[in-house]
Amino acid sequence: HQPLADHRADDVVAAHVRAAPAACPRTGAAAEESGSVTAIQCNSRLLKPVPPMAASNGSDRAAAYTPAKMDLPIEVTPAEAHAAVTGGAYLLDVREPWESQERRIAGAVLIPLVELPGRIGELPDDRDLYVYCRVGGRSRRAVDYLRQAGRPRSVNVTGGIDAWEEAGLPVIR
Repeated sequence: HQPLADHRADDVVAAHVRAAPAACPRTGAAAEESGSVTAIQCNSRLLKPVPPMAASNGSDRAAAYTPAKMDLPIEVTPAEAHAAVTGGAYLLDVREPWESQERRIAGAVLIPLVELPGRIGELPDDRDLYVYCRVGGRSRRAVDYLRQAGRPRSVNVTGGIDAWEEAGLPVIR
């Protein structure tokens, strides 16, 4: 599915934008002869299209989500998280210590969910934070909390360590 892939979609967008001022107020993009500002001109954060989610291009999609290009998604697949962590993102485990002793992902920092509010200062604010738990529920709550606490670069690893391992990604037992 590619948004704005055919002329009908372009017409719909153009119809909604024609009533707008002659230039995009955020970027200053000039209107076309038709008087419309195209979405790509107006959206200063979207520098290149983000590929659709698929197993074959997960690392490209994860790499496409940087603050300079667009906001991070709230959830990504384990393969996308693995690619991001390999590229320098921070990996946070919000499970309990006994769970981490059974199996963990190399390089992850353990801060149990119940301790997160008191330890948020330990997390870097200059890197993307990928958060996981066992199946994704606690990590999603952690991401919601982190985003509300001013950490918009926090992302849930969908399915947690269970999905990570099912995807064939390395775990330490």
